[in-house]
Amino acid sequence: MKTARLVVVLGLCTLTVGVMPALTTAKEAAVSTPRRIILMIGDGMGFGQVSAYRQYADNPATPALESTVFDDLLIGTIATRPSGDSDLITDSAAGATAYACGVKSFNGAIGVDADNKPCETVLERAGQRGKSTGVVVTSQLTHATPAAFYAHVSSRKNIAEIAEQFFTGTGARKVDVAFGGGADDFSASQRQQLQQSGVQLVTTPAQLAALKQPPTFGTFAAAGLPMAIDRDANTPSLASMTDKALALLDANPRGFFLMVEGSQIDWASHGNDIVGVLSEMQDFATAIASARRYADQHPDTLLVITADHETGGLSLGRDKQWQWRATLLHQIRASAAGMAARVLAGEDAVATLQALSPIIADDADRARLNASERDADRLEEAFADIIAKHSLTGWTTRGHTGADVPLYAFGPGSASLRGHHDNHWLGQRLMEFVQAGGPAPSAANRSMTDRSKTGRSQTDHSTTAKP
Repeated sequence: MKTARLVVVLGLCTLTVGVMPALTTAKEAAVSTPRRIILMIGDGMGFGQVSAYRQYADNPATPALESTVFDDLLIGTIATRPSGDSDLITDSAAGATAYACGVKSFNGAIGVDADNKPCETVLERAGQRGKSTGVVVTSQLTHATPAAFYAHVSSRKNIAEIAEQFFTGTGARKVDVAFGGGADDFSASQRQQLQQSGVQLVTTPAQLAALKQPPTFGTFAAAGLPMAIDRDANTPSLASMTDKALALLDANPRGFFLMVEGSQIDWASHGNDIVGVLSEMQDFATAIASARRYADQHPDTLLVITADHETGGLSLGRDKQWQWRATLLHQIRASAAGMAARVLAGEDAVATLQALSPIIADDADRARLNASERDADRLEEAFADIIAKHSLTGWTTRGHTGADVPLYAFGPGSASLRGHHDNHWLGQRLMEFVQAGGPAPSAANRSMTDRSKTGRSQTDHSTTAKP
């Protein structure tokens, strides 16, 4: 059963924390500057999502609330507002650009500053300094967050241009290890170009596991990967992709920069789908446990975990009831999107709800599901809202919020990140760490920066927040 497997993984994540060392170890203190940097972004992950995961991951057989892989790493908070009007709430593009470039930008912006000028990214700087680079996501590799680390366009909608900028002006790749979804966003000629430059293309978990050395490019879905709770054996987990990326990047004695995104925490939160949120938080937490183990074994590694923004305005409890029913949520075996997919394949909506959850549909639930007919969006919303009602999960919006997000860190340099900061401040610190943690760039690898300073960028200063 999928539910049984999820519980086992949760237990492993919780147990891992118990055997991990304190935030600063003797080995770590001996290293002043990180040579390897792992930045992990939980897209849409606010304190509500972390709290929900902690309650969900708790062992009901013990009186205490167990800590999670997040808890002993918490060192501060991040404010996420983009540049310009103080009333604006950031989207993922501007939020990721702040971390990638260390600058404020406008919503929709990918790797450009507030004046629409391309900005050097921390991934590009790492590559210049001889470090290996990696991007691991559960969204498309051309989606807003990963794209902000290698592309420079003024609108995240310019997918074809973003895919083109995965390469440098000379046709070489910018990213040594790339795993995620979005196979349909790269043309046959671009894939051929990758292969001709020596990149291994992989599309299955078995091929992923067999990889021995970079460079490699893995796409495991046409668009985004299925949500963790809805995946089968044909889709790798975020942890398995992260483990492989670390193993491949580890070979470079100059170190690496790796960005890992739990992309669909945001997507599930947009849908107010608490089951999807919890499955994605679990997927992200398991990947964090992998990264933490690596960092503990390699004391020159800085691990930083944060979010680009909070999505959904999640609260535990609603309707004046002082409860949140995590036990009920443990018994639900599909996301709202997964339930909707079964109805679209021909199943009855009410029967699907009752087959995949312990919820007994009331008259209002039945009316809502029947009114949704066979429209995917309406069905997803209906399933998500019904589960939220019965689990007493509160949501304030299907968009982003301006709430601060958590900041976690471990390893050399982590103490300097303590406190409350603006998002672009963290990007600036990452730039400084990369600059200090490697040799000066050679003439042979300057083309990437030259392109980033002169790259093409269409003008689109939209301030409408998008997922």
